[in-house]
Amino acid sequence: MATNEEDVFGILRSVVEQLKGLSTEDRHLVIKWACEKLGIGQPGLMTPISTHVHSSLDSPPVSSSTSTNIRTFVEEKNPQADTHFAAVVAYFYRFLAPERKEAISTEDLQEAARLSNHHRLQKPAKTMNNAISTGLMDNAGRGLYRINTVGENLVAMVLPDSTGARKGGTLKRGPTKKKVSKAKGTTKKKS
Repeated sequence: MATNEEDVFGILRSVVEQLKGLSTEDRHLVIKWACEKLGIGQPGLMTPISTHVHSSLDSPPVSSSTSTNIRTFVEEKNPQADTHFAAVVAYFYRFLAPERKEAISTEDLQEAARLSNHHRLQKPAKTMNNAISTGLMDNAGRGLYRINTVGENLVAMVLPDSTGARKGGTLKRGPTKKKVSKAKGTTKKKS
């Protein structure tokens, strides 16, 4: 689709106007996510200023936590779903752990559950695959899972809200069907 120069600058003005109200860190994050979503490289990687921009884009999303142990971090984030717990663990190991890991295994997930007093997962591989299905994690090779941008955003910006619960509403189930038992006709015997 061809656009003329005025259209391009109009779009630019609109984007800049929307970014004005954000902090510098949040602006970098929005631009990074937009580039990832559009499948294009990050802008400005050739200018001297870009060294600073590029390094801030490689850092995790802004998180209020500075925890260096998994137990405290899990308590702060208070994940309510197992897939959210997996994202919290992957985020911790990728960005905050003393010994960082780009990807985690099911064994790492179970060890994190043990260290953080989280309930043990019956099927950690299923939890990881569910995290992939819900868009929080990516497969990083055989038996390895990596948190993606969506998962990073969940952990850094959504978990938890001020009450310690998840933001974005609660999971609601539809109405449940009640089992209706058919009353059997009873007859009384006459004596």
